[in-house]
Amino acid sequence: ASIGKDKEGILITYSTQHKFVAGQAARLAHQILQGEDPRNIPAEITNFHLYVNLQTANKLGLTIPESILAQADRIIR
Repeated sequence: ASIGKDKEGILITYSTQHKFVAGQAARLAHQILQGEDPRNIPAEITNFHLYVNLQTANKLGLTIPESILAQADRIIR
């Protein structure tokens, strides 16, 4: 997973990737345009990523627990 300039300075973020959301939005729009009732379409955003920025933590004098680091998808050092 890549982390862009928009995440610099962030301490911890838990979010989905924009390309996944865009693909899901396109599928939902297609279903609605085909006549599906939006109330019958389940939410399917399940692809989340945990990013931890140790550079920011160090600048703030914080220590991130190992239990958080062990779960991180990406650690910025």
